Amino acid sequence: VENVLACQSLVKSDLVIYLKDNEKLSILEKGDFVNEFSPNIKKIFIEKSSISIEGSGFFSEGLIRGLDLNFDYPEIVEFQNILVDNNETGFTLIIKGNKVIAIERGNREKLNFGIALDIGTTSVVMYLYDMNNGKLLNTYSSINGQVSSGGDVISRISFCDNEENGTSILQKKIIDTINKLLGEAEKQFIDLKENLYEIIACGNTTMNHLFHGFNPENLGHFPFLSIHKGNIISKAQDLGINVNKYCKVDFLPLIGGFVGADTLAVLLAVEKDENIRLVIDLGTNGEIAIGNKKRYLVASTACGPALEGAGISCGMRGTEGAIEKFDIKNGRVSYKVVGNVKAMGICGSGIIDVVSELIKNGIINSSGKLLAREEFEKLYPGNRLMERLFKNGRTNCFLIEENIFITQRDIRQIQLAKSAIYTGCMMIIEEYGIKKELIHEILLSGAFGNYIDIINGKKIGLLPDIENVKIRSIGNGAGTGVQKYLLNREEKERCRDILYGVKHIDLASSGNFQDNYIKNMNFK
Repeated sequence: VENVLACQSLVKSDLVIYLKDNEKLSILEKGDFVNEFSPNIKKIFIEKSSISIEGSGFFSEGLIRGLDLNFDYPEIVEFQNILVDNNETGFTLIIKGNKVIAIERGNREKLNFGIALDIGTTSVVMYLYDMNNGKLLNTYSSINGQVSSGGDVISRISFCDNEENGTSILQKKIIDTINKLLGEAEKQFIDLKENLYEIIACGNTTMNHLFHGFNPENLGHFPFLSIHKGNIISKAQDLGINVNKYCKVDFLPLIGGFVGADTLAVLLAVEKDENIRLVIDLGTNGEIAIGNKKRYLVASTACGPALEGAGISCGMRGTEGAIEKFDIKNGRVSYKVVGNVKAMGICGSGIIDVVSELIKNGIINSSGKLLAREEFEKLYPGNRLMERLFKNGRTNCFLIEENIFITQRDIRQIQLAKSAIYTGCMMIIEEYGIKKELIHEILLSGAFGNYIDIINGKKIGLLPDIENVKIRSIGNGAGTGVQKYLLNREEKERCRDILYGVKHIDLASSGNFQDNYIKNMNFK
């Protein structure tokens, strides 16, 4: 994001203006879980005097006796240097699996950090752990710096196509975002960067490409091909991340099409049993999965950024000043604002409430038409809500608060988004071959899914309304899954099991998707 003086800047084309960079974000970080702690990386302090060469004739044999460790050449060199240095009484081994990846002088056994990283299209969440005991030390979050070049994945793919060095620019922006979070963490934990050895990352397919500096051009057209499906393990320093030379980044595998490592992480967060669940990850893109521990079907649907407040007349992110809850009782409007401050706009969860309440009170009809004042007055004479209806040019609008309103165009944007999600859910259930009533439960993942009113979501036709099937939020499912992967090396095997039993389906290529999409546009 470029900082400029507005009074001296000539506007030559459409642009997005960010009024302040220090807005208080309401980014969903939590997703409670219980996980067995079995880390991939350990640190062990060894006193030189404890090394026994009896019966072996090799210092290294005396060192690894009972540990079953392997060394590469650089570590053997450092081991040798420490042995001949009489000023050193001991050293610390950094072990990954059964391999020594580094040797540090002195006792640094207590300093061992790990990071789980959830790279979203809009926001980035970083979880910092003490890898000696599995304790979460702190959580840090930020807006993804790439938003200044496009609010959704399609616009960022277009940016890479149309701008010189576009891919490199977007890669630098996400790396800068991560380095900013690391800088915040380092203020609390001054030894962090020198003692961080593993970063586990997840993100959607486009975020995977841009993080690694891969041009996402082929994701912009059918058949939506990625560069690589499996885990990508890289040196953090090679990507420009400001940490020590031993730190590696393990980016979780992709699934297919636009369904990426973030969805795989969500599936890691879901219970491992025979019950069939419908999982909906609501964000800039909507990812949907159905299945159990044996078999999953997954799909993505482009619901656009409207559910996050973007593209809406008075929409905004879920930051301080955003209306997040809305209600109408006896003709009176009430709402709740993030941060309990003066309302500045309305975020996704608030928009769903507004649409639902306007439908309930007859201001929006089943086709999605926002009634003009005279139309509403004819149907409901004397209703005080009439005073909130006005025209902006030729567009019908409903006033929520001073300078905050929703328009007919906004309603259409919500209809497009909600129909994409609902149609995707219904089609993937049908494709799985199960009666919808046999689904054990519906799980909502992601910030939007965590904050919306589920009843209102069902009322407008965003979420499936299936008798006796409960809907509940699992918080930041991707964040939960990537943390589990960091804390337990056995989760890597579970990843392989999920990938073996998962099938990606392309909803857009289905013959009846468009028909169902149009049919589901209407409200109940």
